[in-house]
Amino acid sequence: SQMCPGGILVALLEEVQARGVFVRTSSKVVKVSSSRSADEAEGEAVDAASADEAEGSAEDAPRWVVEAEDGAQIACRYVIHASNGYGIDLLPARLQAVLQPTRGQVIAARLPKGTAMGSVLYSCEPASNEEYLLQRRQDGVVIFGGCRHLSENKGLDSDDQRVEQHVTDRLTKELGRLFHGVQAEVINAWCGIMCFSRDRQPIVGPIKELPGQFLSVGYTGHGMVRSFSCGQHVAEQVLGATVSCPEIDEMFSPDRFAQTDTA
Repeated sequence: SQMCPGGILVALLEEVQARGVFVRTSSKVVKVSSSRSADEAEGEAVDAASADEAEGSAEDAPRWVVEAEDGAQIACRYVIHASNGYGIDLLPARLQAVLQPTRGQVIAARLPKGTAMGSVLYSCEPASNEEYLLQRRQDGVVIFGGCRHLSENKGLDSDDQRVEQHVTDRLTKELGRLFHGVQAEVINAWCGIMCFSRDRQPIVGPIKELPGQFLSVGYTGHGMVRSFSCGQHVAEQVLGATVSCPEIDEMFSPDRFAQTDTA
């Protein structure tokens, strides 16, 4: 089966907006800092006559301030870092050291009528195993990505506007070879940013040194498979609910990377 990631994203966006959630897009976050109001509220809570009032005051107060590039600020109790290869500089040094933004280049191409293939893992170079191909059912267009080893810096950046022509040319050539000499017509080429973790596994859960901040990053090219269950896991943690998949804590906890990993 096939699905459209963009379509899923739009559907989710419409659903949360219908439920009254404010969504701010095209706004780069440049800083996440401690909220003074949270510290003050917690200080006041200690001196409060009623323990119940003290607990409520501290729990309801914003703990963090998220600041955008345009100067906008959002005070919040919880922050979830879920932009994968973007925004790594907002994380503690121990986590920055084990995450690598990685740019992948993709082409969309038309093949001669009657040429058909589903999806396949394919390698342009021996043992690289980094290429991936699928053919859209609705129009037969082939989506083919990879050849990251040919990029000037092996794709180790987060610049999704950097489309390299020689990579497009090589992908086009490999398509012809894969489909036994057919001439592919490239109709689009673009880049997307992945995030590779040091051990090639996602990093999901609370950041222990930043109470109220959580991670869902490092999917290493497999986000469409793992992000749904991991996203649910983080949401359950934020809500203080019983997690439905405790194995995620065992496998993907940020705590597996100690401070010494920055060396």
